[in-house]
Amino acid sequence: MQRSHIDFNCLAGQALYGSEEDVETVQNSLRTVAARVAETGPMDLIASKNNKGLYELRTDDGNVISMLSKKVTDSLFAIGKRLNNDSPGLYPPRTFKGIKLMDFCTMVVGEDASICHMLHSPWDDQGIILAPRIIGYPWVNFN
Repeated sequence: MQRSHIDFNCLAGQALYGSEEDVETVQNSLRTVAARVAETGPMDLIASKNNKGLYELRTDDGNVISMLSKKVTDSLFAIGKRLNNDSPGLYPPRTFKGIKLMDFCTMVVGEDASICHMLHSPWDDQGIILAPRIIGYPWVNFN
């Protein structure tokens, strides 16, 4: 199963996270936020400097709890181009404030799925990972 804004690579991908310890840190942050989702306030999306401009979903204390897929970044640039009469020049902001989470879910991938080899261990074996579910995005200005 692949969501349009968060997929397995965004949560445990070798291309986005340097080590399994990095992924474990993200998963621990997710578990902490999930335990208090009812009182969790809006979060921020910040364009990553290290991962080709993919957006990082961050808690109010700055912990990364997921990345958003390349589809999100591509869609935002396509919107900017469309707003500028199909010419480049309008760009999405580097930071989005006020991202609302609905809750969390587990995502499961079969051990024979093609994505498994791209995930850090142990997620490449078990294929079960915690993921946030976003309920709302804020208005944004392109410049």
